[in-house]
Amino acid sequence: MIKSIKRFDEFLDSVINYIDRYSILYIIVLVIINLVIKLLYAGDMPYWLDETSSISIAQSTFSEIIEKSLGDPNTPLYFILLKGWMAVFGISEFSTRLLSVIFSASTIIPLYYLGRRFFNLETAILVTLIFAVSHIHVFFSHETRGYTLISLMETL
Repeated sequence: MIKSIKRFDEFLDSVINYIDRYSILYIIVLVIINLVIKLLYAGDMPYWLDETSSISIAQSTFSEIIEKSLGDPNTPLYFILLKGWMAVFGISEFSTRLLSVIFSASTIIPLYYLGRRFFNLETAILVTLIFAVSHIHVFFSHETRGYTLISLMETL
């Protein structure tokens, strides 16, 4: 029993040392895995009422976006980014939610460096892995709302 625990600790140490040497590769692989996880079923559900509100606001002029967003919990920045995104990729459940997926997956990068800088490598690895599979973040990445942008900006 003690030998197997010791072997597991050695294996864990070797994995952590490998991630330490190739941290950029770890982050890239985790962001890609996170994108795949969050892209699954992103466009399967029809829009919720609050998502149609986001699309409606984003289709307004820039001054109207700022005015309308004063009564909305999402920042005007999200609606402005969504406006540009819809101009390029169109308006569909998948395309508008893809912006939220990208914001969510991008959060892993500053989250890793935040955990690494203020705690240690093990914490950075653990927090990014938990974030990547967190049900709440998967759920909010499937909404055309600014929640994932807020999460990214808070982490930055």
